[in-house]
Amino acid sequence: MFRQFFQNNSAAQQSPELSKVKAYRRITIRSVYLQQFQMDKTGQTVTCKDCGSEDIKEWGLLKRDDHKRVHSCNDCGQILFRTIDRLPQVESSTSPALEPTNNLNLASC
Repeated sequence: MFRQFFQNNSAAQQSPELSKVKAYRRITIRSVYLQQFQMDKTGQTVTCKDCGSEDIKEWGLLKRDDHKRVHSCNDCGQILFRTIDRLPQVESSTSPALEPTNNLNLASC
């Protein structure tokens, strides 16, 4: 019975990307984080839930420019929330029809 469980987990150990994606899915999304800790809804003042620091860093899940982002406290290291950058930064084009009409480029998943 337990042998099958551990055999299935060995596949996740072989693929570090899969284990990162599974861990990413367990992280709270930004909107829920802001709601749980009664922070400013505009997102201008996001602080750490543990130490109260406003120094928040972010990084890509699998690579530096990954659209799946993880945010953590730069002081205590606590992982805070996750986001997805759904509209990647596009170099300015000469055609105005190709420019996105929505100014938001950071959305919680």
